[in-house]
Amino acid sequence: MLRHYTLADDDPDHIRERRRPENRIGFALQLRALRYPGRLLSHGEAIPEKVLRFISAQLGITGEVRRPRLRLGKSQGSRQSCGLTGPAIQAA
Repeated sequence: MLRHYTLADDDPDHIRERRRPENRIGFALQLRALRYPGRLLSHGEAIPEKVLRFISAQLGITGEVRRPRLRLGKSQGSRQSCGLTGPAIQAA
């Protein structure tokens, strides 16, 4: 978990641009998924509770963590944060 879900040094700068805690967590999850395993998370994909807590702790989000609603249409910011360019990723 440490290897795949630890945020990079500049990740929090991009993540803090989101307003609500669940949006910040969702963006962080998409960002990490783009780096490993190299794809976007699907709508409704199960995220283990320990991963949600681990990401939340890195972002300083305390208390009960609401599960983020993953939206593929919001992936452009994640792609740019990873240095990806080109056409948007299409949902399968």
